[in-house]
Amino acid sequence: MKKSTTLAALGGASLAALIAVTSAAQAHTAKYDAVTAVGTDLPAALALARAAVPGTVMGAELERHKGQMVWEIKLLDENQQRTRLILDADTGEVLKQKAKRKPARHTVEAVSIEAALEAADIPADARVIEAELERDDGKVIWEIETIGPDNTRTDIDIDGETGAVL
Repeated sequence: MKKSTTLAALGGASLAALIAVTSAAQAHTAKYDAVTAVGTDLPAALALARAAVPGTVMGAELERHKGQMVWEIKLLDENQQRTRLILDADTGEVLKQKAKRKPARHTVEAVSIEAALEAADIPADARVIEAELERDDGKVIWEIETIGPDNTRTDIDIDGETGAVL
């Protein structure tokens, strides 16, 4: 009797572990699936953002906001005013637009986000989920993050002045 109780307990624990691993794998896969299911890809989101606020894109991120997939686009307009746009990732509709009251403290001359994405040579099956222009030790860098079909995230740094992969 003791042997069968132990085997049943081990079997139950194994089943629970299998369910937990399967659930984690499904949740992990759902991230890539959610990213590929959006109706507005990054180039389209950038065009829509620039139509709303002409200027230089300083960053873009695909994220879930209040249960909805959105693109957050940060721009520097022609007057050096910082603006943050939230676009519906399915329709491209501008959901929110907020300009910072203070102008940017410093501006940067950098390769465009499009040039940085081209230089990054992103695989066809990967999706960009973030591209941000940052300063790292005084150097301007485009930090690009992609997600692949197996949910592997890859970070690619592009020199903001030369467009070279770092």
